[in-house]
Amino acid sequence: MNPTLRKDADAIIASSLNAVLPDEAVRRALKAFAPKGGRVLLVAAGKAAWQMAHAAAEALGRVDGGVVVTKYKHVRGEILGVNCYEAGHPVPDENSFAATEKALELVRGLAAEDTVLFLLSGGGSALFEKPLLPGTELQDITGQLLASGADIVEMNTIRKRLSGVKGGRFAQACAPAQVFSIVLSDILGDPLDMIASGPAVPDTSTCAQALAIAEKYINKTISIVRKASDANHVDSTVQTITLGSRAAQPTGLTGIKPTAENGNGKITGTTADMQYKEKDNNEDTWHDCTVTETEVTAGKTYIVRIKAIVDGEFKRFASICTEVEVGEYVAPQPSKTKENTPQISIDYINETLTGFTVQEPYTIKVGEGITQDITLDDNVTTISLDDEKIGYAGELLSIEIVKKARNTETYTDSDVQQLTVKARPKAPTTVQGVNATEIGGKGKLTGMNGMQYKLKRTDEWSSTQLVDTVEVDAGEYNVRKAATDTDFASEETTITVETFIAEKEMTPEIAIDYTTEELINFVEDGTYTINGLDVTLTDNKLSLANYITNEQITLSIVKKGNNVTTVASEAQTLIVKARPAAPTKSEIIVTQPSVIGGKGTIAGIADTMEYSTNNGINWTTGDGDDIGDIEPGTTYKIRYKAVSADEEAERQFKSCLLYTSPSPRD
Repeated sequence: MNPTLRKDADAIIASSLNAVLPDEAVRRALKAFAPKGGRVLLVAAGKAAWQMAHAAAEALGRVDGGVVVTKYKHVRGEILGVNCYEAGHPVPDENSFAATEKALELVRGLAAEDTVLFLLSGGGSALFEKPLLPGTELQDITGQLLASGADIVEMNTIRKRLSGVKGGRFAQACAPAQVFSIVLSDILGDPLDMIASGPAVPDTSTCAQALAIAEKYINKTISIVRKASDANHVDSTVQTITLGSRAAQPTGLTGIKPTAENGNGKITGTTADMQYKEKDNNEDTWHDCTVTETEVTAGKTYIVRIKAIVDGEFKRFASICTEVEVGEYVAPQPSKTKENTPQISIDYINETLTGFTVQEPYTIKVGEGITQDITLDDNVTTISLDDEKIGYAGELLSIEIVKKARNTETYTDSDVQQLTVKARPKAPTTVQGVNATEIGGKGKLTGMNGMQYKLKRTDEWSSTQLVDTVEVDAGEYNVRKAATDTDFASEETTITVETFIAEKEMTPEIAIDYTTEELINFVEDGTYTINGLDVTLTDNKLSLANYITNEQITLSIVKKGNNVTTVASEAQTLIVKARPAAPTKSEIIVTQPSVIGGKGTIAGIADTMEYSTNNGINWTTGDGDDIGDIEPGTTYKIRYKAVSADEEAERQFKSCLLYTSPSPRD
């Protein structure tokens, strides 16, 4: 067989079995358990009662008192705060009655804020009982029903009418406290009032149904007629015979081996109305038992029954037999010391079993698997839960550990330590990733209280987080609930935090104002570079003074990003043409004063030109007419006007200085 397939099949089977264990069923059901705030008391009855109670006490951490009633040899150890009792099954005995009375004492006088956690499993009908008639009579009726062929529903319909705790009466005894029941069904269809006869559930059966069942199975009446033998005879009259009941099967019998060589053994718990014989010896006759104990030959198996009653008004059949084995004499062995029960604990943080003694032998059984021997190396006291001998795969796991005898001459193996390894918690669902919101900024992981995280495909987890929000770089993260002293780290979930993608600023659309000799159309509060250098704007404009020369130049203008949510734009290319030359004297005719005290004139200032007489503060556009009567010493600056047109560059002219001389010869 394919080893991988076999391993997977084993894992599936183990997981399925673990899922239906009483322990796991109780843990699942307790998720809905909500005590009111008062005392929490635990009562458990049935063949699985101890397991259920142990799981509940472990899950709750504590209870304020408790009683467990289970079958003989089904108590596996102490449960803190809980008294455990063993009793008879399938026929109730005095221990059943006594243990049930302890449970009733526990729940007397409860208040409305108190809660009774009632754990019930198959077998509870016999184990949990307060008879409303003499105990021996109830045992006899139970034995009759068991021998009659009545099904479990029919039997429990009868039982509920003979009991002080069945048919919902136990729940009534707990009032006014709340009763929270967890029931493991052993009846098809799961009728809650019939499982263990429904101590905490209202009864749906009727007295009429019970009477019909009693008539059906107990003290049956038969009619006998002798048929006519020939034509000369007729059938006889009817003879009516009432068949007595069958005695209850004996319980509480124990085989005791001899205490001395060649001695006889004993069957204890016998009464004078019992009889016995050797099993499988058809030739042997029945022998009467004696009160309390009956002496028999050792090394044999016997069957014991309650005798039939054939005389008197009350008649009954012999009971079903109970098998008793009486062992042979065993010579006393030298006294041996039992190894101490292991005290192995679960390290949920490191996922190990810890507390082993180095270089000493143990046996370990995982779930329903095979018991394996282990011996730890020197200086090693732990075993990883993922070790092949453990094979923990994240699901609930039951482990039995025994400390083996260090030698067989003076020591014996220890008692079994029972460990339950919890299932790994599911991955967290409340953790969220928040992307970065600015350039170079960090993202966030939220819902991180009690969590750990690491970058995917790395090995190192962060320390346990005690805050809700954690800042992280962009990336893909594994997140889990951190391990505690009582729980494993959870399964992992993957959270992605995205890098912030900055938006590029819009490419500038700067224009040249030829008149003011400025760059315009800058965005308010924007920052820019020209040819790679930062510039300072005035009223969202920039003077061209540093850029207008005698040669054409090219400007590369970039709008800078805010470095938070935006980056620099694409560059705008802008051409600034050279400033034109000043008008020449061939274009402008200057006439100097010809006499002392005379005045000069200027001609040729066209409408494409302008002039200033106050050193360029104010300019006047020319109109082609002469300017006369110019006082001597007056200075004119003349230039070509700027032209604001897409196809022409701005024209800025050099001024022409004019003056009048003091004499004609000048």
